[in-house]
Amino acid sequence: MPHKPPKFHEIFTSITNNYRFIPFDSAVAPAAVRVPGTAADGENTRPALDHSTPLPDGYSGRITMHWVARTPVLFGGKQIDGITTPQKLHCGKDAPYCIPGSSLRGMIRRLLRIATRGKATPVADSRPVTRTYDRKTRMRGEDTSKYSVHQILERTQPGINDRDWSEAMLGYVDGEGRALRGRIDFGFAKALGEPKLFPSDGSYIKIVQGQPRPGFFPFYLRRTGQGELAAATYDSETGHLAGRKFYPAWNSAFVDLDTLPRWNKGDTAPGEMDSRLQFLDRGTIFSGRIDVHNLLPEELGALLWVLSLGEGWPFRAFDPAEQGAPPYDMLSPYCHIAGRARAFSFGNLIPAGIDLTGIAAHSGGAIPTPEALIAAFARKVHGCTEADDLYATDWLNRQPRLARLRYLSWRERDPDTVGPRSPNPALSSPVERVKNEASKAMFGDYKTLRNVLSGAARNDCVAANLAAAPRGEMGGNILDLGSDPDRP
Repeated sequence: MPHKPPKFHEIFTSITNNYRFIPFDSAVAPAAVRVPGTAADGENTRPALDHSTPLPDGYSGRITMHWVARTPVLFGGKQIDGITTPQKLHCGKDAPYCIPGSSLRGMIRRLLRIATRGKATPVADSRPVTRTYDRKTRMRGEDTSKYSVHQILERTQPGINDRDWSEAMLGYVDGEGRALRGRIDFGFAKALGEPKLFPSDGSYIKIVQGQPRPGFFPFYLRRTGQGELAAATYDSETGHLAGRKFYPAWNSAFVDLDTLPRWNKGDTAPGEMDSRLQFLDRGTIFSGRIDVHNLLPEELGALLWVLSLGEGWPFRAFDPAEQGAPPYDMLSPYCHIAGRARAFSFGNLIPAGIDLTGIAAHSGGAIPTPEALIAAFARKVHGCTEADDLYATDWLNRQPRLARLRYLSWRERDPDTVGPRSPNPALSSPVERVKNEASKAMFGDYKTLRNVLSGAARNDCVAANLAAAPRGEMGGNILDLGSDPDRP
């Protein structure tokens, strides 16, 4: 029998976003120190930053940290015959695998911007093309939207002139020739022991990697409500960017990593878009150093919150020399996400141990507890008034954007119940149920819908359904279809 193509509703309900959005803060928190070369903002209480002059109440030294790979991880090294292999610390047959310091820096900078109410940067500028249905409008050359991404960014975070926390702590190089050296240095994190490779049978994972791009007109814009308010486009006077893209620790579209396509050296040549990847397997332990210089208590607290994701487990004793399976039950339930193929649920790193014994206070006093340093950060940036350190940390974890970051980084949660592949239909969210019902209801109009989405025809009923799409907080499908409210 000839191959029977899948039905429309079967195709449409299997398309998922494998990234989510964490909303931008409308007000950016200025750095805790005054960065040289920036305009005065009228605030004279912040200490001036000078790398050669120790801050009286600052801290310097070394943090030793361990990570345990919850899923296979890949930090790309050499490409051998088109195959990307894990990076090694140096050349040589017996060189240890490692995570580059630049990869750790990028991961921490991204999280630090979220935790400290940082700027919405970097954001690539573009002006998406309007998919108009009016042929006369196309002939007049009015297909381009009124506002670019950067113009809407200025509306989302207006009037940003000062440096934020990530720039003051990790340094920056801007387009105007100004630069600042960072006060945090990430060394290579070496893989301990003899880590195994994934896949272990000599094959390679074959996937298609790609940068998400705003090809659809309302992409990357925040849905502000129901009906007309939900259908924001780049022509809207009130449109705002949705937020920072973030790949969750677990994704419903790729529940079982072992089912991904494989490629063997004896197979036919892969397609032009295929990537062939080799990972370090689950359970690999990495150990690295983080050197800090001249950090204020609240800055060190911000770094510790990001490294631990607000959880106390990583500060407990961890011995990477323990034999046997990694003690996952005794580790943090949250994980960092970094490296290649994050969209396919690879790259989960559990923060397994944060050792602060190498940190010294400039005053010569004792080092506060991690909870006290994180509480100082909570009071400085987020205005926490809790006096007790533990309560302040808990209060900080419950702030909306930080709570959302922790949720997306929670490794023990069930596979994403917002997507169409919920393991239990009873757990499916209302957004998912409405979305599936709408897709099935439009099955008979498949050809018309296809023409509408491509801009070749107009269909008012479909356009109304698109405008009435319910708001999906977790992102939902690539295109959220809403059902007609008057339809049974």
